[in-house]
Amino acid sequence: MEKIVRKLCFVYNIKDYEDTVISVQRLEFKTRVVEDVVELRIRREVLNSLQHAQQLLQPQTEVVSKVEAELNALQEKYQVLERDNTLFREKIKEKEDRFLHLTEEHDESKTNWGKEFYTGNLE
Repeated sequence: MEKIVRKLCFVYNIKDYEDTVISVQRLEFKTRVVEDVVELRIRREVLNSLQHAQQLLQPQTEVVSKVEAELNALQEKYQVLERDNTLFREKIKEKEDRFLHLTEEHDESKTNWGKEFYTGNLE
């Protein structure tokens, strides 16, 4: 920086080198302050934008949570219904098997009774 200041003093025929250095330092300081202020404003805008997005997402998040809870409840009910349905089908199958067995016994008894009736072996 010193070389630049010396060249500036020489080019513009400035005699007070120290005042020029101080002026350049002040200018650099002001530039840094302005850059810091701009950066802070940008950060504030980003923060405000994120807060706004969060405010918009909050109700949606709550709705999603409620829907997930309802979905879980419905899934549990579905599983209970599936188990009940499976048990019901098993009972129906047992009753159908029992009915088939009784029908076969009845047919067999009827056939035996008919044979005994026609052959005269009724007791």
